[in-house]
Formats: sequence, C-alpha cells, structure tokens
Amino acid sequence: MGLLYTAGDMSYWAIWLFILFALMAFNELGRSKPWAGITLFGIVPLLLTIFVWPTTAAPGNEYGTGTWFNWVKTYSALAGCLGFMALRYITWTGKDGQVHHLYEKKWALCFPPLILAVNIAEAVLRDFQVFSFGLWTGGTVENLWTISGPWNIMNGIAGILNIVTICGWLGIFVSKDKTRDMIWPDMIWPWIIAYDLWNFAYTYNCISDHSA
Repeated sequence: MGLLYTAGDMSYWAIWLFILFALMAFNELGRSKPWAGITLFGIVPLLLTIFVWPTTAAPGNEYGTGTWFNWVKTYSALAGCLGFMALRYITWTGKDGQVHHLYEKKWALCFPPLILAVNIAEAVLRDFQVFSFGLWTGGTVENLWTISGPWNIMNGIAGILNIVTICGWLGIFVSKDKTRDMIWPDMIWPWIIAYDLWNFAYTYNCISDHSA
C-alpha cells in the first residue's frame, strides 16, 4: 500500500489539497455568517436529499455510499450544526424586558453533549458491525472493501469510554464578539486528544475503500 495508500501521481495530492482548503473555507463561512450556515447546513442538504442523494447514496449503489452509517452520520452531523447555530443565534425578549439567549437555558446546553454522544455511538456500532462481518483477510460488503479484526472491538470500547467521559457542557457559552462562537471551556484537553486519536483510528479501520 505504501504511505497513505500512495496516490498515483501529484494530481491526486493537488485535488486532495484543493478539497481540504475548500472545505475549510466553507466551514469558516458557515461558522461566521448565519445566512451561510442556514444555506450550507439546511437548504443545500434539503435539495440534495430530494434531488441527488436518493440516487448517489441509494442502497447497494456502485459507490458504496448507501450504507446506514452514511445516512445516519450525515443527518446527525447536520442536526449538530443546526443545533449549535440555534444556541448561538436564537434570542427573545422576556417579560422582564431583557434579551435572553437560548444557551442560557440549562436544558438547551444538553444538546451539544447529546449530539456528540450520538455521533460517537454511530461509529461504535459501525466498528462492531465491521467486526461481525468476519472478514479476517479482507472482503467486499455493499461494494466496499474492508477488513475485520480485534481493532474494531478495541476502538468500539474506546468510543464508549469517550461517550461516558464527556464533561463540562453546563459551562458552554457564546462569545460576545461578532462571530458569536460557541465556547466549551470546561471540556478538558485530555478528552479532546483521546477523541481525536479514537476518530483517526475509526477512520483508518472503518472508512472502507471503494471496491474495484
């Protein structure tokens, strides 16, 4: 395979870098502009759901994108984006004449850890599912090549530990500057590192390659 599956020529790396920086730019646009966030995480996915994904992500399609995991992960991630926007931007004037923010409600602050736990749980289930395929030397399932092994169980357990150790969500607040970023200061950095390592391991283990 070689390093990172060794792309055939430099054009692959150029395309990869272009996509990476384009996604970063769109993310920054959606993060900083409410209209862009609604467009990118609401309107565009709605149009794609109706006109594109029923074909390109249909079960059993040749691209291997019709698995339950792809659908569930996509919509739960979109729900997270829209929910975070709601925490950042929804305000109202109370009976006291003061402006109140959604993130001031403790029940609303339960959304970030909940949607994060759901996203991790989806990957945990997928890890266990890949192990259940019993493809110890590799094989094709739903037009995707994958390989099963004890790493699936180990990483699934690591994901569960990530879920039960999510902390500090009642300390979430929204910054006062024009970006209105959602700040989670009480999420400890060891958890963030552990989550990143788990996520990389999941991606390497379970994001299968397209079967030739």
